[in-house]
Amino acid sequence: METKIIHREVISLPEQQLQMLRSGWGTEAIDGTVTEAITYISDGCEVTGFFAYPKELAGVAAGLQPFLGGAEGSSLNGGQGSGAVGNRFGGGSFADGGQASGVVGNRFGGGSSPDGGQGSGVVGAAATSADNETNSVTTTSSETKAKTGTGAGTETDAKNTKLPCIIWNRGGTKERGLIDNFTAKGMFGQLASWGFVVFASMYRHAADDDNPDEFGGSELNDILNLMKIAEEIPFADTSRWAMEGWSRGGLMAYLALRKRPDIKVAVISGGIADIAECCNTVPRINEIIQNLVKTEGTGTYEARSAVAFADQLPRNCKYLIIHGTNDTVVPPKQALKISEKFLEFGFFFRMILIEEADHFLKGKKKEVDALRKEWLQKYI
Repeated sequence: METKIIHREVISLPEQQLQMLRSGWGTEAIDGTVTEAITYISDGCEVTGFFAYPKELAGVAAGLQPFLGGAEGSSLNGGQGSGAVGNRFGGGSFADGGQASGVVGNRFGGGSSPDGGQGSGVVGAAATSADNETNSVTTTSSETKAKTGTGAGTETDAKNTKLPCIIWNRGGTKERGLIDNFTAKGMFGQLASWGFVVFASMYRHAADDDNPDEFGGSELNDILNLMKIAEEIPFADTSRWAMEGWSRGGLMAYLALRKRPDIKVAVISGGIADIAECCNTVPRINEIIQNLVKTEGTGTYEARSAVAFADQLPRNCKYLIIHGTNDTVVPPKQALKISEKFLEFGFFFRMILIEEADHFLKGKKKEVDALRKEWLQKYI
């Protein structure tokens, strides 16, 4: 089954919500980037997710019509399409600032940000035209390296820009932990402002009660297939991949790292490294795993626990492990357990325990963001 994006829509928010996001994530993250809500095909399943990049690349991104796989639907250059794909998110603004009617809806419901903030629904509004602001970007050269400087100043510069890629892996299960458009604009805009092309999957069957969440089973392919899609984007440097995972997303990151040893840098925050221990602290996870044991057997636990397969993780990757000492969802000793394995196998890593921080690292956002940014930019 072909892996492809079948719908893209630039997230557009009213000014009041943008002001809220600027205060939380910074002006550059909101005004200097573009975040798109996407739907893509993964193993025959329609999966929702997000795609973000610095705003100076909006013109290049808008011209990626073949990237949609030839299906008719809403375009990003101001033209309104029709057909089977249609506009799953309602009308909205396009990358060049054109305005469509309708609402960029929040089909996911409220989602929480890493610092515990709660997202809200999103309504449509016109996007501002791209301007040339300072960004952390990567440009092509004989030896491509990340640098901090001005973004692409001309159309030619934009076409020649190459940025490292990052996959961000969500936590939670089903609709709990889903990221809405409001949160995505801030969260992924921030990563894009750091000089990355950003991808995030919400995993298959997220809003489908008829199909179980395999919690590290078949939905792993939704991450791996999104990485394949990135190869079609001209400004994505797919020779330089970073990966980030929060909570359950940490578990997903470890699984993906085992499959993709080319990932150069990983940031795991409050990540699950031992699923059996989490079954003792989170009843909903225990219920999911117990149901999976009925079909998969006792190997269910080992298959989803990085402490059991740490020797299979890439040793050339640079790992940053962040955990709150007051985390009651994923106990902080999970960070200690995976760190012991990393020491045993000689991995390059840093572990940071944030004093008195909970699972969401609430109140520690600036500190954690600084750690993440430094690590990602230093080692990509």
